Amino acid sequence: MADLPTTPPVTKFIAVGIDFGTTFSGVAWAYSGVPDMIHEVRQWPCLGLLEKEKDEVQVPTQIDLGSRTWGFQIPRDANPIRWFKLLLLEDEDLRPELRASPCLRDARRQVDRLGPDAVIDLIADFLSRLWEHTRREIEREIGADDVDALPFRVGLTIPAIWPQYARTMMKEAARRARILESRDIGETTLTLVEEPEAAALATLFERKQYPDVAVRTLVPARGSLRGSWGAVRG
Repeated sequence: MADLPTTPPVTKFIAVGIDFGTTFSGVAWAYSGVPDMIHEVRQWPCLGLLEKEKDEVQVPTQIDLGSRTWGFQIPRDANPIRWFKLLLLEDEDLRPELRASPCLRDARRQVDRLGPDAVIDLIADFLSRLWEHTRREIEREIGADDVDALPFRVGLTIPAIWPQYARTMMKEAARRARILESRDIGETTLTLVEEPEAAALATLFERKQYPDVAVRTLVPARGSLRGSWGAVRG
């Protein structure tokens, strides 16, 4: 009797979707073994006397160089850098109204003081804080031991019209943010996911490679795409 073909085991993993927005950012994650259960990362660290965490689905995409704070932690009297995601683009690739924006001009002025490669380092700084908080929230939900036993599959949103050089710099920022750091359980993969308005993120995972996982949609919210994508059974 001929040997029956064997079915390769399905690799279990934690899928993480990072919506890195110009004004707000959000994260959602799911365990591939229970793909219907989508978790939005919340409880962002904040500056406050009565609360230390902000229960929101998004965090402001901002960093203050003076106080070394980010998101909701930034003091009210600070002058944080905002819109720095757009600094990955050359001027000719920005729309005229964006080039003339006071917010973008202020961001460029602050970043120019930091020297070469500062934009990538600034984005990496923000993403590293986002990633560290995400890791803590996942560990809080399922336990550190289970997190250590599962590889990460990460999707990071990027505008569909962005040129290749900006995509390359975004990947480098993610690397510097240690999202792709070596783990004993295996390699963390990163996919840049295009973010056309209300687009489905079907490209996050190949259905042939991960048959039990597909992806729902991103939902526009607060001027950027809300990180509320989810995995559903195929």
